[in-house]
Amino acid sequence: MIELKDICYKDILKNINLTIDFRDKIVLAGPNGSGKTLLSLIISGIIEPTSGEVILDGKNIKDMELKELRKKIGIVFQEPEMQFVTMSVEKEIEFGMQNLQFPKYEIDDTKEYILDRFSLKDIRNNSPFEISGGEKQIVALASIIAMKPSFIIFDEVTSFLDMKYKKMIYNFIWNYPGGFIWITQDFDEFVLGKTLIMLEKGKIVFTDDIEKMIKEEKLPTSEILIRKKIKEEGLERYL
Repeated sequence: MIELKDICYKDILKNINLTIDFRDKIVLAGPNGSGKTLLSLIISGIIEPTSGEVILDGKNIKDMELKELRKKIGIVFQEPEMQFVTMSVEKEIEFGMQNLQFPKYEIDDTKEYILDRFSLKDIRNNSPFEISGGEKQIVALASIIAMKPSFIIFDEVTSFLDMKYKKMIYNFIWNYPGGFIWITQDFDEFVLGKTLIMLEKGKIVFTDDIEKMIKEEKLPTSEILIRKKIKEEGLERYL
């Protein structure tokens, strides 16, 4: 369980209180500058809050070793090159597992599974810095998945991707057994989660169940907008 207790960061985040189960599937949304990325960096232990605590399974993350923390929480950035530390795709996938001291047989088996699962075998020896933008994002995602964290934060990872790579990531999300925070400004991506949390000016201003909101047509997803237009045109029989 992740507990955020009175989290503040300078004048950006203000008294954030939140309890997250490792099985929760959360969509975190809000306008630019609302503090979404900053909050994700605090939850993942990359940045310390100005005040307040992040408690992970009853322990303040400030008192946890990085290896222990990364077994629990992984993060995939919008800019994948921020994560790359090696000079080949397969080494990138191995790197996190090696840091977590996985046994060699598990590293080898997981690497081959990940390369196949995300269609990366053909570029396994390529530099992650010299592949396409979509491939970079997939490699960044795959390298975190390989470490098998209990919970993953995805920070607007599909913003610059075409539909081919979006679908690959969506397919993974829909089948992911663990919990996650999916940060997005795309209404159509709200359906990936179970709970919607809205940030505005550094504060949580709204929380609700996504399935309920979709049923009540409170979310302006493409499907809901199309259905609304059909009803307005008197074409309900085609729904």
